[in-house]
Amino acid sequence: MILRLIFALCAIGALVTSAPAQRAQESLVAPSLVYIKIHYTPTKGEYVGVPQEDQATGFFVSDDGFILTAYHLLDRMHEIGGEDTTAVSVSIGDPEKQAVTAAIVNGLAPLDLLLLKIRPDEPFTPLKLGTARTMEEGDPLYTSGFLGTQLLTKNGTLANKVGQLGIGYLWALNVQIPAGMSGSPVYLKDGTVVGLLKGQDKDDPSIGYMVPIEYADALIAHLRFRDIEREIALLKEEIGVWKDGDAPIAPRLAKVETNMRDVGANFDWSAERTPSGALVVTYRKLIADPPQIKSIDYQVIAYLTYQDGTTIRGKHAFLKETAPIHVHDDGQAGDATIENVTIPAAAVCQYDTDAVALPWIVVSIIPKLDNDTVLSPAPPIRVDLQMIKATAGPAPRPCKLTD
Repeated sequence: MILRLIFALCAIGALVTSAPAQRAQESLVAPSLVYIKIHYTPTKGEYVGVPQEDQATGFFVSDDGFILTAYHLLDRMHEIGGEDTTAVSVSIGDPEKQAVTAAIVNGLAPLDLLLLKIRPDEPFTPLKLGTARTMEEGDPLYTSGFLGTQLLTKNGTLANKVGQLGIGYLWALNVQIPAGMSGSPVYLKDGTVVGLLKGQDKDDPSIGYMVPIEYADALIAHLRFRDIEREIALLKEEIGVWKDGDAPIAPRLAKVETNMRDVGANFDWSAERTPSGALVVTYRKLIADPPQIKSIDYQVIAYLTYQDGTTIRGKHAFLKETAPIHVHDDGQAGDATIENVTIPAAAVCQYDTDAVALPWIVVSIIPKLDNDTVLSPAPPIRVDLQMIKATAGPAPRPCKLTD
């Protein structure tokens, strides 16, 4: 459980966009936004039997009614009961419009992602889904959502890709987040979505957090693939039937189609420290067929324990490189070796004068396929090290493994 990071959803941030700029950005996304309410009657606590409502923002990710929002919309209902009476309603584009019933399709509670669905009486306007992995610190970002019944747009920049505690799936933003905007899209100037708004930092209201849109692929990958298949079908129709001697465009399209379907394969990642101080990062996949993973971009962050007993993420990644993958003979697994992890980790502990131990490190990984497709980041991997700093001797005192 994250102790130092609590998302306060009740603070109201100052507007940081001019009115014309705000209207320009809102016009890009407003038709795709939805105002969400969850209705339930608690079965425990002080509100037993008293109907309750909670509110969030969401956005269309398909033209047939799939909506992405924040999972913590359901948290209060789970705490005080009411699951058997839960109903979800959404108003499209304007909270004052007539609400329609939505169904809960699936959710990823650890990532704060929730997928809803409404009946497609007519095609909806989905937002274009992009990628966050190519972003750099300082890149401008926008978010639009509902503050009460008012549509509000905020702008800011990407602060970092590791958040407050070095968690790869929670990125920090230089923007204040008003109440009710959780679940809003975080997007670029052209309206392309790169993340989903989660909330703000309790200790620093000027910092907000988003979940990179890649982490929603477990919920919406079928929608991405469907769009890709539509594009490929249109390209094939445009290209037509090629004759002998023509440039081999159709085979290349077929290869892209095959590879993109395999992107949805479930890669299971783990890491183990060797006696030499290296880390062996291993994956397993459900099927042996191509594509395979060619390499990984990784960063390693230390967690340090201090005299008061708190354990906190180190300020920076102490390793950040690319490593090639060795694919196993069975085609269903592969591994990469990160050399000399314990030596720089010990240095991080040694030269932090207030640290007394380094209990673990976290490895964040972005895999690249053999066709150069970059996959979504893998879930961060925790590796126990159990380094203890010497209690006597001149500073800086060394940190050593206890096993």
